Amino acid sequence: MAMAAEVAWAVTAVTSRAYTIQDDVVEGGEVVSGLIPMVDMANHDGAVTPKTAKGIEPDGSAFVVLATEPIAKGEQVFLSYGQLPNFLLLQ
Repeated sequence: MAMAAEVAWAVTAVTSRAYTIQDDVVEGGEVVSGLIPMVDMANHDGAVTPKTAKGIEPDGSAFVVLATEPIAKGEQVFLSYGQLPNFLLLQ
């Protein structure tokens, strides 16, 4: 029974942190999910217009975060995981 609980935890940990990789990056046009280390550590801001944009480089070589408007020195940089409240993301 403990093994089933560990597998369930592992599946939840992976799927909750997975990032959808656009089909133009993956050979054959397939849409896949991938883990991008440390990106899930960024704080979420569900603002309608976030100050950042994120994604995979077209050649798949890197994950990038870009400022979409000025960010003041010392201001925290947030990523948006979509229009979801934090309590849903924690589940």
